[in-house]
Amino acid sequence: EAFDTSGNREFAGAEAAIGVLTASYIILGLVEVARVGFAITARTRRTAVVMVLAALLNLALNAWLIPLYGAMGAAWATLIAYAAASVICLALTRDVYPQSWEWGRLCHVALLLVGGAWAVDAWCPPANLLGSHTWMIGAFGELPDRGALWTLRLPAAVGALPRVFAAIAMPCLLLATGFLHGHERRALLATLEAKLGRGQRGA
Repeated sequence: EAFDTSGNREFAGAEAAIGVLTASYIILGLVEVARVGFAITARTRRTAVVMVLAALLNLALNAWLIPLYGAMGAAWATLIAYAAASVICLALTRDVYPQSWEWGRLCHVALLLVGGAWAVDAWCPPANLLGSHTWMIGAFGELPDRGALWTLRLPAAVGALPRVFAAIAMPCLLLATGFLHGHERRALLATLEAKLGRGQRGA
């Protein structure tokens, strides 16, 4: 949302797929973690098997979803293929390099990120940096189709401010909701104190 796509309307609708594609690349990061065992145990052929299976699944899903949903279909096909790759990686690595993932904490982070992104998108003006935007505000956030309680004509860059604030506040929100264990909080504080101490001595 950081860039104004109105300059070329041919690509303006592509912004709808950004959220799904972002989730896809987060899952791809999980694939990279899951396949570490293949490299450590010199079983890299399994990586090739996983990627070929994911690619075939992606092609099949593209053939099915793109005619129905266009770009969104392609985005969802990518997400599903990466998710399948992560599951297959974990299954194939169990006998050579078992991994124990903290699913509760992963869900904790995912819930905060998805919830925060939804709240910002629903209640804040768009974040285009150029031009201006008429923001129609109603009882349930932005209601351009059903009327609004009032409208505001705002510089479009104003929408970037709550998003920047949300990005800065997310680590604090993780701390406040108990994401870090006690020993992790103590280690974090010790690291910060050490860095601050070095900075003061350097000054």
